[in-house]
Amino acid sequence: MCSRIDAPAAALIPDREKWADAAKDARNKLAHTRASEQHTNDALNAVMEVTAALVLLTLLHELGVPDDLLVQSITRHSSFRYAGRLAYEYFQTPTSGDESGL
Repeated sequence: MCSRIDAPAAALIPDREKWADAAKDARNKLAHTRASEQHTNDALNAVMEVTAALVLLTLLHELGVPDDLLVQSITRHSSFRYAGRLAYEYFQTPTSGDESGL
């Protein structure tokens, strides 16, 4: 999904691979075991909020909204700002030393 909207996705999520792995792992745990003890509620919320923002950005892109406006919307729209804050809190690059709970 990120490759369809490269610039907006890069502006939203600092480490897209970390987000994708977290989303995949959370989905698999919840779907197959109906529980995800290794993920905190806050971490699951971050996966959900960032994924929802990416889906909306992709939809807007497909409707013809230019990428530069999508990137601007990440800092201007409250829902995108919130998702961006969560992405930077939970999906930093491994070298940043964060403890995301994912």
